[in-house]
Amino acid sequence: MKEGLIKRQSSSIAADASIGQWTEDDPKLDIGEGLLYHGLLRENETEVEVTPGIKAKGPPPCAFVILPLEDSSEIPFEVVVSEVDRQQAKLFARKTLDCETKKGYHFQIAVQACNGHVSPGVEAVVSVLDVNEHAPEWYHPSYEVEAEEGKMYSELLRVEASDRDCSPKFGDICKYEILTIPSPFIITADGVLKNSEPLTPGDHILSVVAYDCGMKRSRPVQITCHVKATCHVAWKGIEEQVEYTPGSGVRNLYPGAHLELCGGNKSCEVSSISTSVSLVTSHIGKGCDRDTHSLSNRIAKCGGQDGVVVLPSSGPRPAWLDTIPSQDESVYKFDGQKDGVRVPESFLDHNFTHQFTVGFWMKHKTPQTVDKHHKEHIFCSADDHKMNRHHYGLFIRNCRLIFLLRRDFSEGDLNTFRPAEWRWKIPEVCDGEWHHYGLLVSFPQVRLVLDGKEVEKKPEVIDDWPLHPSQGIKTTFTIGACWQSSESGFQHMLTGYLGDLYVIRGRVEDPKVLTCLSQCKEQISSPSQNTLSSRLNEVSLDAGDVEEMNGKLRSIGYVNDRAYPTPGLRPIRITTQILCKGGETLSMDPIQSGVKVLSRGRHSITISGSTPAHYSYEDIRTGVPAFPDIQLSSAIDGEDIWRNGEPESAMEDTLETCTIHLNPPMVSDQEHLEPPHDLLEKLNIHIDTSDSAVTLSGIAPLLHYRDVLRGMQYVNSKPAYYLDRQFQVSCMDLDSRFVSNDFLQVLSIIHPTPESPATNEVKQKEPQKERKPWVAHSQSSPQEAEFHHPETSYVLQPTNGSSTVVIIAVVCLGALVSIVVFGVIRIRAATKKSQHEALDQDMAWDDSSLNITVNPMDDAKGLESPETESDSDSYDSGSGREDDDEDRDGRAEDEEEDDEVNGERRKQRLHHEFLEWDHGPLNI
Repeated sequence: MKEGLIKRQSSSIAADASIGQWTEDDPKLDIGEGLLYHGLLRENETEVEVTPGIKAKGPPPCAFVILPLEDSSEIPFEVVVSEVDRQQAKLFARKTLDCETKKGYHFQIAVQACNGHVSPGVEAVVSVLDVNEHAPEWYHPSYEVEAEEGKMYSELLRVEASDRDCSPKFGDICKYEILTIPSPFIITADGVLKNSEPLTPGDHILSVVAYDCGMKRSRPVQITCHVKATCHVAWKGIEEQVEYTPGSGVRNLYPGAHLELCGGNKSCEVSSISTSVSLVTSHIGKGCDRDTHSLSNRIAKCGGQDGVVVLPSSGPRPAWLDTIPSQDESVYKFDGQKDGVRVPESFLDHNFTHQFTVGFWMKHKTPQTVDKHHKEHIFCSADDHKMNRHHYGLFIRNCRLIFLLRRDFSEGDLNTFRPAEWRWKIPEVCDGEWHHYGLLVSFPQVRLVLDGKEVEKKPEVIDDWPLHPSQGIKTTFTIGACWQSSESGFQHMLTGYLGDLYVIRGRVEDPKVLTCLSQCKEQISSPSQNTLSSRLNEVSLDAGDVEEMNGKLRSIGYVNDRAYPTPGLRPIRITTQILCKGGETLSMDPIQSGVKVLSRGRHSITISGSTPAHYSYEDIRTGVPAFPDIQLSSAIDGEDIWRNGEPESAMEDTLETCTIHLNPPMVSDQEHLEPPHDLLEKLNIHIDTSDSAVTLSGIAPLLHYRDVLRGMQYVNSKPAYYLDRQFQVSCMDLDSRFVSNDFLQVLSIIHPTPESPATNEVKQKEPQKERKPWVAHSQSSPQEAEFHHPETSYVLQPTNGSSTVVIIAVVCLGALVSIVVFGVIRIRAATKKSQHEALDQDMAWDDSSLNITVNPMDDAKGLESPETESDSDSYDSGSGREDDDEDRDGRAEDEEEDDEVNGERRKQRLHHEFLEWDHGPLNI
């Protein structure tokens, strides 16, 4: 009775809660270190469990009051003051609340002093907890299905029930049960009814119930299965196995097929015939033969947008992926026991924004655990420390695919429910087969693309509160599990296989691109292309009579567009059903056939062309073809077919990458390779350039790559500095599984003779530089790549013009060296100083002037291009020195009397690395 008085008093005072002005001397709420009250209320109770407890400090209050927030609806709660201690109170609901109607309430609690002053309010969030008050309900009051005598079915019928409880524990259906015992039927946890033994003709009536995850049972529903006696029909002329040669196009499978009705029984007048031809490829790769180029190139080929490949199927793997075992270097296995993998934020920005796309392959089957709430995360973003909040993620629970996206507190009103979970119930999630998934998110819209086709069935959408404010909390993005920071470990680990997972941030991909990425390269071929299923592995044929059906089945073929398909057997299943005009249905046992795909043989890519190619100064300056007649071809077991002057493989086979290696790297301000930009754009080939390499990439025929390489122009503004330029070219396909030979292209530069008009013109065009002293120990460094090829070696054959230049240079150099040595002897004799020891150490010159008289003709020839030789380690100084050695060896036979000069010359060669010129003037 006293408690009732206190309640009425509290309600009455709350009505006048606006009177007065609160001060520090008035009572206020004591919430401790908390920021708000958290309340839990079960549907069948009225007392709310509040944390922390409601109590006041300071003078005893007269009442505890509830203050609604802005735009809040009626608050069905009241605060009751404790009879024992008026400083404490409890929160009650005025009536029992329904979780299905509203899951939570948000308001404020305050203290009112006896003088009418009301303290500042403290926010309270009350969640209504679900109880298992509703039993599962059936979508249909009864079910009927037809079956054939003696036939085994993997799915006769699928039944489905739902539960109105709001929580997954009581609102999900966990199992179905057949009450009729004994029965030749079984039903799975997903509601799939199938027979466990061949059926006999007649009606089979079953009683089935559904259970929610709280084990509350539904009312029984009746299922009637009508089993009909069958008239046996048969196909004749169907081969058990057909061989397929790669690259042969469409191969007809059943050219001699014909249908026989019941051994000649004409009692059935045919109304219609339906035949289904199914290609079974679940044992091949990701469900069938698919494009095996790198994922980035496949996306580009399908017209998709650039993204981040998190789980690459081929090529180099990031170091942080080493903890996950890969199967056949294309898929990743998660066993549900070991940890998932963390993706560094330096590799992938964890903020996906409100628009993003995630695509991946997955193979998953029903988990063995009995816990229907067990979660298996495909990917997850959670707090990295301190808290366990999940920001977004995709996971599997009870064979449902669920996407979670929690809004951050800064993105909207904390008091507004917004979509937070999208749940799809699709059988492919747990069928143990490979499927391609595409998640297209543009909040609050979320779409799912499965095997290239958008799922039409709308997902169940669950609303939730936004995440509460937090400071200093970052996220951890993981694959195959979810990070639990409070436990410093992974939880909710995936058991299954993943592959080709990639993310596009800030953009939503076109579903057509996902369709392209999931397409099979092998398929059943039919003249009526509209009969193909979405996965291109099943054909449905309809005919009005037997002859029409015979013609349609004879036109069925198999084709595999992969250049190098996976060899092996592809089973084919043929089912036929005949409808008689009297309404009777005739069927036959499925026929098992198959296609054996043969191996194509050893594949090789060959690059060839003529080398070296010779070009003049002027041509090099304006640009010359770097690969004038390069040829690309591929062959199987060394054989290729030529058609119209071109290898057939160049028009049909493809490449993924070609790389031009430059060693030594190019001097950027003197030389470069100019690509044919218009041709690159037209052929959709991308280019990446650096001083040491040029990379062409993109899936394109060999012929296109050849045309681009032939269009590459080499430009050098200072060709006089080089003897030649060498480029090494190599190409590959299918992500480095097929690699070509290394082709070495040499561009030889034709150097003009001194007397030629071209030389004078070059001198006039080139700016004159101040003449520098000749460096005795300078060496030539021809620009060439240091590659070793056991199959082919190239020897430079100088042209007549370049040979003349070399000979003149050798003669001039020999004359100059002889004069210099003679001058040294004269200076030593004139000074009469003993410098033998100093000469042995560094052969240094003294500081006196040197007067040298030379032949004017030698002067004209020898000084033709000192600027070039002294400034840039010229192209011919090294080769000139070799020829000079041979020339001196020849002259030694005729000039043996000049022992002193020859002795000095040999000594100079031994110590030429230590020679230094003096800095005095040199008069010639």
